[in-house]
Amino acid sequence: CRCKRCDEFRRKHPCADDSEIMWQVIAGVAWKMKAKYPGKFIATLVYPPKEQMPKSVKLPDNIKVCICLPGPKTVHDAKAMKKQLDTVKAWSKKIGRENVGIWTYQCEIHGGKLPGVPEYYPEYMQSYLKQMLPYITSMFHEYNAHNLTYRVLETYLQTRLQWDPGVDVKQLKAEYLRLYYGPAAGQMAEITALMEKNWQRYKKVSANIVDPSQQRLGVFRDYRPLKKAVWSKVYDKKEMARINALLTSGEKAAGKTIYGERLKRFRRHVYNYMVKERAEVMDLDDLSPDIALSSAPWAKQKSLKLVSAHRDDTVLKSEAAAQFRCEKGILHIRVRVKEPAMPQVKVTSGIKNGSMELSLDYCFEVFLFTPANNTIHQYIISAGNKASKLTASPYERKWSVPVRAEYAVKKDKTGFLLEFSLPLAVLGKDLKGLKLNITRERHLKNADPEYSTLSPASLLGNWHNTDSYARITIK
Repeated sequence: CRCKRCDEFRRKHPCADDSEIMWQVIAGVAWKMKAKYPGKFIATLVYPPKEQMPKSVKLPDNIKVCICLPGPKTVHDAKAMKKQLDTVKAWSKKIGRENVGIWTYQCEIHGGKLPGVPEYYPEYMQSYLKQMLPYITSMFHEYNAHNLTYRVLETYLQTRLQWDPGVDVKQLKAEYLRLYYGPAAGQMAEITALMEKNWQRYKKVSANIVDPSQQRLGVFRDYRPLKKAVWSKVYDKKEMARINALLTSGEKAAGKTIYGERLKRFRRHVYNYMVKERAEVMDLDDLSPDIALSSAPWAKQKSLKLVSAHRDDTVLKSEAAAQFRCEKGILHIRVRVKEPAMPQVKVTSGIKNGSMELSLDYCFEVFLFTPANNTIHQYIISAGNKASKLTASPYERKWSVPVRAEYAVKKDKTGFLLEFSLPLAVLGKDLKGLKLNITRERHLKNADPEYSTLSPASLLGNWHNTDSYARITIK
């Protein structure tokens, strides 16, 4: 609020993020609750835009706070750890330990920052808990990862530590490795130690990479320089080969046992993810196809297969291939699909043209990027012959009904044929550096979705990274 009264309050109680005003409101509600509902309390986050300790208001004892903090990842950073402890101590002193909880984060994957590199520090939690427990009564630890395999060890350790924070964590980790990987425990212990060490290396490498002006919540962050630094300085080719050799040795030792299955799962859901993520950053030029558009008839146009867009070794159960031609300023695209499960194809009635929810049905997506105006034109065409368009640029992000694109999804007993046409003038006058990608989202009833892509560099989760699109030339 920017009314006269609020601005006068700001001048009297200056605060960068308006914590003072917000805590006035929270305290006012809490005092009235205390009178009307004795023994009840309200809870609130200490989180932007009210993360500062209020000085202008007395807080009643029926307010509980959950302080949002970086968490265990900073244990070995003395300065950052002191800042967390000072914050928690101050709140504990102000409203009492019984009213203080914390929300911590293990999610470098979030927002596309570091989706492939394991955020791995299983022993940090014990040190963190020992330092925090005198000042808090609860903790919510948010852990983001691609899948459960990334976090089995840390889940095991963290749940045991909650029962007894004084347990010997090194012995507990050795116990886990022995019970979970059996004959391959030695190799997996080496991989675990390597990843823990590499987390500290990552923190050093990343310290001066991300622009500090981009650190505030809600501001766009370009993580490409960070990713390149990590994949070239921490997990370089030599390090990746070392992990692969240890995994191969472990798989040989474990053989065809439950332990061998767990190693295969680790390779598929952790190592293979890392391999593909690294290739996305380091090998884009090699992975992104080159497509020359011409007006030759379809029979003379190359057919390019769509490949798996998954980061593990998911094998596609349905084949698709795309063709392209350009005539009289109009781009024509064909995508042929062999679909062995036609009766199970998901098409939801009621979804209208212009809705992004079409991506939840069996659909195709066409991505066109024009560097001249830094704009992505994304078209979704569903198997139900509905379509939506996203225009995405630094100045606009808008879903709408396509007005100049022509499309049709034809089906027969064997599959689908998508026919899509678009006047290139829709993309602007300057088509220098034009890029393109085609993806397919295979949604079937009661089945996991399957994703495929034209460019092997454009995988699920990074479809708006235009560096990975196919390069287009127009004859």
